[in-house]
Amino acid sequence: MKFCFVMPYHIAQNRGGGAEVQAWYLAQALSARGFDIYYICQSVIPQKVNQVEKMNGVTIFWLKTAGRFEWMDRKKYYRSLEKIKPDFVIQRMSSSVTDTIGKYCEKKNRHFIWICCGDAIPRKWHFVKKQLEIYRQK
Repeated sequence: MKFCFVMPYHIAQNRGGGAEVQAWYLAQALSARGFDIYYICQSVIPQKVNQVEKMNGVTIFWLKTAGRFEWMDRKKYYRSLEKIKPDFVIQRMSSSVTDTIGKYCEKKNRHFIWICCGDAIPRKWHFVKKQLEIYRQK
């Protein structure tokens, strides 16, 4: 079975917090048990962008950091999922990519494991409204 974690950042680049740590530990634990594990995330190191790297038994697809509006960058995640063709996609948080993962899994008849603890997350247009509020404040 092939698992793919989709996270905004990787904890190895000192980005993120508890969700990134938990996702990375789970990815490594599944790899140690013999599963085929992939990890899709953005890199803050320009030389890693669009590179594929193996770390602790996990194959990492490094993507370019999101532009001004995160939801416009979703195609790069979808394309990576199409290359990997995972049986299960895991996201340990919610982001503007959650919808993209859901659409990929629905279209390809794959399983989406979504681990999230935010009460407001399921609200319609949550991430768009959140992003617009951030830009209004700036």
